[in-house]
Amino acid sequence: ISTWGTKNTELGFFAEQFACEYTDGIILGYSSEAAEILKKHHNIKCSILEFHSYPCKEFFADKSSRFNNCLVYGGTVYPKNCEKIFSSYQLYDLIKVITKQNFYFDVYASPHISSVSFEKHFTDYFNFATRDGYFKFHKGILPTEAPKVFSQYDFGVLVYFFKGDLNNPVNSHNKIRLPNKIFFYIEAGLPIIISKEFEYASRLVKEFEIGIVVSQNDIYNLSAIIPTYDYKKLRNNVLAARNKLSMETHINRLLQFYEEVVKT
Repeated sequence: ISTWGTKNTELGFFAEQFACEYTDGIILGYSSEAAEILKKHHNIKCSILEFHSYPCKEFFADKSSRFNNCLVYGGTVYPKNCEKIFSSYQLYDLIKVITKQNFYFDVYASPHISSVSFEKHFTDYFNFATRDGYFKFHKGILPTEAPKVFSQYDFGVLVYFFKGDLNNPVNSHNKIRLPNKIFFYIEAGLPIIISKEFEYASRLVKEFEIGIVVSQNDIYNLSAIIPTYDYKKLRNNVLAARNKLSMETHINRLLQFYEEVVKT
C-alpha cells in the first residue's frame, strides 16, 4: 500500500480475486508456494500450472569460456530519486560496491522507456558512468536481442541491497518468484550471481550449479569469492542446464494443460 497507494492496491487485489475465481485454468510464473498462497486467499476451483518464460533455443548465444571481469545486469532500473519507494531495488550503491572491486559492470535498463524519459530520469547514472571507467549505463535492448549482447559478459547479475523488513510485501515476494532475467542470462550462456533473498531462484541456481548465491555481506567480497569457483565448470553447467530448462523441453506441459482445461 505504501508503494502503490490504497486505491491501486485494492483494485489489484480485486482483479486478482476475480481472475482466480472465474477462470478455467491458471498459469503461474511463480513457485508452488505461491500457488498455495493463492488457494488460501481465493476460492480457486481450477487447476494451476507452474510455467515460466523458459529460454528458447532460437535465442541461445555462445561466448568464450575466458573470464574478463565483466558483469552485466539487464532489467528494470529505478531512478535514484525513487529510493524511498523502491529502496530495495536501487542499483546505484550496488554499482559503486562492485566497481570498487575492479569489476567492469554494465547495466541495461528496460527497453520500455522513451529516450526522453531515459535521459531525464537517469542523470545520476549517466554522471556516475562518466566518473567511473568500470561502469557503463545503457538503454534497454529487446528480449530477442539481449542474449547475444549479454553473451559478451562473464556473469549475469541478480543482486540487490535489500533494505527494510524482508517480510514486507515488496520484499517477501522475492522468495517465491523466478525473475525472467534469469532465463535471459541462461540463453546468453552466462553463470549467474544471485542474492540468496531470491529463495526460489537461488534453489534453481544451486540445483543446476549455474552460479553463485550470495548474502548481503558477500556483495562486498565478490573479488575474493568469485575466484574460488571454477568458471569453466559453471559455464558448462549453464550450457547443459539451458537444454533441460528450455521452452522446447517444457512446452508440451503447457499444451497438455490447455487440452485438459478445454475438456473441463
